[in-house]
Amino acid sequence: MTCKINIQNYVLLDVEGTTTPVNFVHITLFKYARDSLTKFLTKNNKIPVVKKALLEIAQNGRINENGEFSPDEKIVAYIERLIDLDSKLGALKTLEGLIWQEGYESGELKSEVYDDVPESLIRWKKSGKKVYIYSSGSVLAQKLLFKYSKFGNLTKYIDGYFDTEIGPKKDVKSYVNISNKLGVLPEKISFISDSIDEVSSSRNAGINSILINRGNEVDDTNPVDFIIDFRSLC
Repeated sequence: MTCKINIQNYVLLDVEGTTTPVNFVHITLFKYARDSLTKFLTKNNKIPVVKKALLEIAQNGRINENGEFSPDEKIVAYIERLIDLDSKLGALKTLEGLIWQEGYESGELKSEVYDDVPESLIRWKKSGKKVYIYSSGSVLAQKLLFKYSKFGNLTKYIDGYFDTEIGPKKDVKSYVNISNKLGVLPEKISFISDSIDEVSSSRNAGINSILINRGNEVDDTNPVDFIIDFRSLC
């Protein structure tokens, strides 16, 4: 496909449904986190970052006399429910990222990105663009996804990562925060996402945003122009 749309020198990419198939996240990754949860918690509950995350979400858990979390059926079931609901809770995303790290490093997991993603990242890098990722998944999870892709390590084409520590993805202020963090005006950033709400919020912040549709149904009640892959962007 011929490159038709000029984008800004700062490129901000969503992940789920934009660079990566939704099913890989919702079926492969979420299932892996769910299936590995009890074993992971039992083995790693003394690690400070795990302990901190558990303390934030252990509303139905229990803490033993040594201040250590002891996973039981209630808290595991609660976390499983959060996974099933695709909760954006930061502590949950931390746990998921740590669980996936074990899966990627052991070779059990290999991430998926759309075929046009690697070639586009390379093309943008060669043209001097800076590429950033913005996802509700933790920064660790983002780095792992692009490091362990079926196309090899793609992190060398990515300049930085943002998660919900910068703010919720449907909040206009989050995009202002990203602009400030990058030290550029919002209009110098192109954001690409499959979410109409995210595109709308980022546009309200002054960012040049583009809706991508990877084959999902378009909402006819809220028509918005969209692209179908990255190949039309230069």
